[in-house]
Amino acid sequence: MSLDLELDDAGRAIADAVAAFARDRCPEQAIRAGAGSFAREPWQALAELGILALATPEGDGGALELAAAMESLGAALFPGPLAASFFATQVLPDEERAAVARGEALVSLAEPPLLPFGCEADVILAVREGRAVRLAPRGTPEPVGTLGGEPWGRADCDVTEDLGDASRALALHDLASACYLAAAARKLVDATAEHVRSRKQFGRAIGEFAATRAAVDAAHACHQLFGAVGITLEGPVFHVSRRILQLASQPPTLSEARERVLLDWNLGEEAR
Repeated sequence: MSLDLELDDAGRAIADAVAAFARDRCPEQAIRAGAGSFAREPWQALAELGILALATPEGDGGALELAAAMESLGAALFPGPLAASFFATQVLPDEERAAVARGEALVSLAEPPLLPFGCEADVILAVREGRAVRLAPRGTPEPVGTLGGEPWGRADCDVTEDLGDASRALALHDLASACYLAAAARKLVDATAEHVRSRKQFGRAIGEFAATRAAVDAAHACHQLFGAVGITLEGPVFHVSRRILQLASQPPTLSEARERVLLDWNLGEEAR
């Protein structure tokens, strides 16, 4: 059974409202300037919209509404432990769940000794053998620098409570993460596409140099994701990637790209 995440009118309304909120309360320049710290005010304002309460008994909506909100937040690069919060609201007792949904309690979903948002977190959780558990750090977490500038911490932890089966919580966590990352990746692709259309080298748009390599990389990645069916003649993608490889290797085109196609193809043949 598959899950249909196509947005209806209500979902699009949520996406538009969250996108407008993110532009207003957390513009991109503020995200860049705030690297290394966490601003509680935008986080609590997000909670006031009811976003952190999605898929809880007190909140509205479910997976579809969660996907709509997370896509807009991902496109805006909105900071904070979003997926961890949705995990927490599925496993915490009622009072703590409400505090997370109101933006009052910040969650770290951790794999000790690394604690995402660990220097700011009010609740630290982990997954052990499919079950949610509560952690207590042994002492004050030590700040850790991160690529994204998030305030992570480092500390050894003890399990203090078993909070039960984590299946539903993990499903919502993974959905939230996937939607956020897909939207952030789309933002990156759009920005890159605009750059390669307008930026020129040697009198040519740099997109002319990059398109072949990007298409070849996509062909190989898609084969990996489809598995065996990706390389069968009757499969859904082989005819597409075969055409890409052919076009990338024929003249007139970049000799470097042509050599890379042939090298990758020969290595694949040897592996088989």
